[in-house]
Amino acid sequence: MTGKSADCVNAWTFLNEHAIARFRPSGLGTNGTNSTFSIFYSSYAAGYRVPGRFDNTLKQGEALDVGGGMGTWPVRVRFTSQVPAVISASTSQITINGQIVGFDYTPGCTATFRMALLRDLDN
Repeated sequence: MTGKSADCVNAWTFLNEHAIARFRPSGLGTNGTNSTFSIFYSSYAAGYRVPGRFDNTLKQGEALDVGGGMGTWPVRVRFTSQVPAVISASTSQITINGQIVGFDYTPGCTATFRMALLRDLDN
């Protein structure tokens, strides 16, 4: 997470912590019609799912977290930038910046994030 809005006062945002992420864009391999990404911290994990592909439009989706408990809630997510812009099954590296509106069960909270991803060569 690289930033948060003023409405995130009670949200747990892990600012500037390193994490492991997994990204599964829709329509590639066996990923299905939804796109997902998950973020794994040392004591908390969250996943985000939207229909179709993430893009620069805030898309209604669903979040799931596992930490001290677990639950789901509605979110809106967008990728504000993605390099390369077009992803294929042979894309080896992706850099993504984005926003999650409704972060950590907090409707007005907007968290910003950055991911640098490498393709899993075993799959």
